[in-house]
Amino acid sequence: MLKQQLILCCVAGYILVIDEDSADDDVGCGDHVKLTAAIQSSAHVGMQALCNSRRRLVAPCVVLHHDTWDAILCAGVPVSLRELVSLSLKQLQLRDNQRNRHKMLQCSWELGWHVTSTLSGVTYHYWGGGITPDTTDSFRRGDWIEVAGTELCARVQTSRLARIVCGVKIRNIKQCFENVDDTGWENADCRKKDYVVYLLVRYATAHPDCGRERGPKHRPLCPGELRNTHCLWKWYERRANFRRGCWRARPWDRHKHLFGDTFEQQERRKEQECRAWYDVIQSTNIVGHANVTPDWDRDDSFLQSVIWA
Repeated sequence: MLKQQLILCCVAGYILVIDEDSADDDVGCGDHVKLTAAIQSSAHVGMQALCNSRRRLVAPCVVLHHDTWDAILCAGVPVSLRELVSLSLKQLQLRDNQRNRHKMLQCSWELGWHVTSTLSGVTYHYWGGGITPDTTDSFRRGDWIEVAGTELCARVQTSRLARIVCGVKIRNIKQCFENVDDTGWENADCRKKDYVVYLLVRYATAHPDCGRERGPKHRPLCPGELRNTHCLWKWYERRANFRRGCWRARPWDRHKHLFGDTFEQQERRKEQECRAWYDVIQSTNIVGHANVTPDWDRDDSFLQSVIWA
């Protein structure tokens, strides 16, 4: 019988359960993806809906109020239920409409801080973490990763850099959706066992101080003496007229207490998050880990250490 070693850690109101030697049915002899360090926090409306979905208590006839859809999941995962479900639908190549969003809640959902991906016998580990220092620690460190593909920034092709927030596991998809495109499944194991594991990430973009300078692999060159060893980034912001639904007046009044104890702290966080770009990706979309630290000369900026080959 396989021995299981469980590590329980209580961190800032979350229960982290890490199963190091699990006999989970996701694990086979070939390629597979696994979610561990489950996030168990049902104090907030959005997370309650996901927890109910995991227990399969969300009936097909249930119609969620739009304020529930726009409720933030929790302080460490600052996305709304609507955003997470919509992003997952797009990743599964399914139409993003209200009918399919309700059907997605008939699936079984689970969030976790840790994702392992085994490809061709090699296992890769990805740790999520909160966006601010208050929601980051040795467990929720939030790995920085380079994502496949490029984005136009200042009309220049630019590489993609993102920080992992958490893992998202969805089961029993075939019970709700008859035709799921093969590209929606990460590998044959996921398709056979009817589950997907995504990584929720927040994207960064080239800092304006980089101008149009790009190095190898379209990375934005840091200006000055660090141009040959570092890239310079900031959080990605959508267009000026873009607003996330979870920052509307009424939802914001209900969850603003998660983002600071004073009015000034809450408003600053609201401004930082209202146009943020979150996405869900597969582990196969990841090019590799990145070494990223805050820039000591600029607020809300990050330095990526890269030595050009």
